[in-house]
Amino acid sequence: MLLTLLVSTIIAAATSVAPPSSVVTADDQVWMGVTCDASTENATLEVYKSADLENWGTPVIKVAEADKSVIGGYLFIAPDGKLQLYYTLSSGAYDGEGVIYMQTCQDPVAAPSFWSERVKVGVGCVSASPVVMPDGGLCLPAALWGASCIDEAYKTAHPELDERRGAFAYVSRDGGATWTAGTSVNVPERLHANYNNPRVYASPDGTLNLVARSCDSGFLYKATSKDGGANWTLPDKFMQ
Repeated sequence: MLLTLLVSTIIAAATSVAPPSSVVTADDQVWMGVTCDASTENATLEVYKSADLENWGTPVIKVAEADKSVIGGYLFIAPDGKLQLYYTLSSGAYDGEGVIYMQTCQDPVAAPSFWSERVKVGVGCVSASPVVMPDGGLCLPAALWGASCIDEAYKTAHPELDERRGAFAYVSRDGGATWTAGTSVNVPERLHANYNNPRVYASPDGTLNLVARSCDSGFLYKATSKDGGANWTLPDKFMQ
């Protein structure tokens, strides 16, 4: 509710808005990513910062591309203090593929408006910020959504991705410069369902846990990985 109220003070022109994430940088500035016209073929992403949650000003960075829709917009403060932004570009609301990108602000305190060129992470939809693994690597949860979420014009556009549909994770060992995709979490509805909210967290012993929601069945599943997100166990259904 608080994020929704804050977003309403930031932007009023869009037909719908969604606040994917927020972070606080070392200078006590609150940063917020806002998806405008969310879940449409015209969605864009704007990132704002504020010291008092009342005066947001103009976007620090805006992601918009002709004939593309932005999905998500997740902020993350890396262990080295750099500010990272993760989002997906898709043709239409969802084209069955999507491409995840990352951009970095090297110094969000001294140079908040200076952002790098975007780095391609891989295909899929990002749905959360990454987590830092015990060895210092980054694990980014992602998903290739199933048929129930693909725009009609793209239903058969990417058959080569069907075996990968479901929730999975990308792993980076170099701070986000390069990424490797792990195997998909094989839940029963994998080829059809929308895995809209995969999240990853690390247990104290270093085991990674991926929780994914199947929108078609309404169940939450959890899988684990002991090899840094490269492979996942068969998931347990634990909550409806």
